[in-house]
This record gives sequence, structure tokens and C-alpha cells, in this order.
Amino acid sequence: MKQRQFFENCGVFGCSVQGSDAPKYALAGISALQHRGQENAGLASSYNGSFEVVKGVGLVKDVLDPESISRMRGNKAIAHTRYGTSWDISGEMVDHSQPAEALIPGRGILAVSHNGNIPIISPMRAFLENRGINTFRMNDSEMITAVIGAHLKDGLETLEAVRMSLTGYV
Repeated sequence: MKQRQFFENCGVFGCSVQGSDAPKYALAGISALQHRGQENAGLASSYNGSFEVVKGVGLVKDVLDPESISRMRGNKAIAHTRYGTSWDISGEMVDHSQPAEALIPGRGILAVSHNGNIPIISPMRAFLENRGINTFRMNDSEMITAVIGAHLKDGLETLEAVRMSLTGYV
């Protein structure tokens, strides 16, 4: 009998809670998913219109210090640990820590994390470049965040902006 092999990419954990302890729950969740990626880690939380993010190169335990995270407040949080697929031409790892962020004037900050590869990169790149946005060092997560952000800036509601960002090219 052939043994099943597992191929894992990135770890993503999100939560919405009563109160303001979502960052603590997100840290616990992403810590359990550390095996899904050892290159980058990040966590974003929002609460009453405020937004906080911590991210960087390294393991969850090195980037997301429990003492710092315990001071964060949020009723919503997302966390990510990265299994990288992007390297620069010199062979060095590129810091594409997530969550990716976009400032939406008048609406706040959008934070996005995802697992895997988004296959519609070429049309997303053209969409952004037609709007004067430089995509040279962006990975797919950063591009989809920028595309959703552009649709939000155009006035679309959040779900419609996400739908247009994922299906508006086919």
C-alpha cells in the first residue's frame, strides 16, 4: 500500500472573540501551526478602530514575543507563519512576512494572510500597474491585498471587493 505524503504550505490562523484577547488566541493558534512554515511569522489585530501588527523573519517564538502580544488588544486577529516560495534573483530569501497590509483612506487598514499560491498574478499585476502601483517586489499575497485595497478605495463593500479581486479577471 502506498503511503500518503503530506505537503504543507504556510500556516494561517484567524479568530474573532468577545472582548480584546484575540491576539493571545491567535498566538496560541499560530504556535500550533509553526511546522507549516519556519521562515516568517506575523500577527495583526484590530479593536475599536485601532490596528496593530507584528511580523518579521524567523520562527513564531522569535518574532511574536508572548509578552508583547499580551499587551496587544483586539477582538479580531489573524496570524501567519510562512513556508516561502519567493526568493530574489541572488538566491536570498525575501521578507514577505504576512499579514500583508493596505491603508484604505477613510476605512482603516486591511490585513490579509493566505496559504498557497494565487494563480491570477499576471492580470492582478496589470490591474495594479495600470493604477500606477509598482509591483516589482510584491508576492501574490501583497498583490491580492493591494487589489482588494484598490477596490475598497473605489467604494466597493468588503465582500464585493474580495469577490472582484478573485474573479474579476476570468
